[in-house]
Amino acid sequence: METLFLQVLKMSVTSSYVILFVILARLLLRKAPRIFSYALWPVALFRLVCPFSFESFFSFIPAVLHLDQIEWLTLEDTARLEELGIDPDKEMPNGFYIHNPKSYPMYCGVTEQTQYQIIDLDGDASHKSVTKEEFIEHLEQYMNFMPPFWVTTKDGYVQSITEQYVP
Repeated sequence: METLFLQVLKMSVTSSYVILFVILARLLLRKAPRIFSYALWPVALFRLVCPFSFESFFSFIPAVLHLDQIEWLTLEDTARLEELGIDPDKEMPNGFYIHNPKSYPMYCGVTEQTQYQIIDLDGDASHKSVTKEEFIEHLEQYMNFMPPFWVTTKDGYVQSITEQYVP
């Protein structure tokens, strides 16, 4: 429900900018035939109805990450494993367990200063720094599985994202 609300809110804010643009453009087109003035309104209608948007470098709304919060448990977390009823012998063949207690994502803004670290699969499996575009390209290779990431935030904005190695 929160996802739907935030999507509608983002669409509404973007639509407000488009409507403002249409009003300003109509002022500039006062001497032009009215058909040009009327032709601008379908743009605003499209923005109000269309459920997707285009991302650009010039944006009034900052990019937002939808993060699925997890808990990374290892064999050393015996008290927490017992509390959750997780049997390490049966459910942790690789020595870790990913617990996902929340079914709703959290939202964090991404800035130009956000740092991205991914596992260098072509090299020695160490971390390497990449750009936002390279990070998104890296994520697109995963179809049925998304590796976990350590995300550091401050004041609602992502400072860094580091991919967790999963054997």
